[in-house]
Amino acid sequence: MLTVNERSRILIYIRSIIKIYLFNKTMSQKQYVKMIEKEIHNLNKKIDLKIMHGEDYKREARDHKIMIRRMRYLTRKNSFKGFLDKFFPSFSLPF
Repeated sequence: MLTVNERSRILIYIRSIIKIYLFNKTMSQKQYVKMIEKEIHNLNKKIDLKIMHGEDYKREARDHKIMIRRMRYLTRKNSFKGFLDKFFPSFSLPF
């Protein structure tokens, strides 16, 4: 089980990643997605180790869920635009 200090360090790290993206704007979306993928990979390792040792992993699972949700948000496609392109590929107004 993580100590309070370790938990706070993890939360500070996650918040710093979010701040980099929101406030700095020097990172491209592709780089940000890559960083989130790396963080998800690290969380998966921690969860696996905790499962092997029979420890509780609720906090890591919650952080993992948040990162997955953020990844899906960043990599989603505009389904309405895809729908229009599919059914009306050369749509133009008559005037």
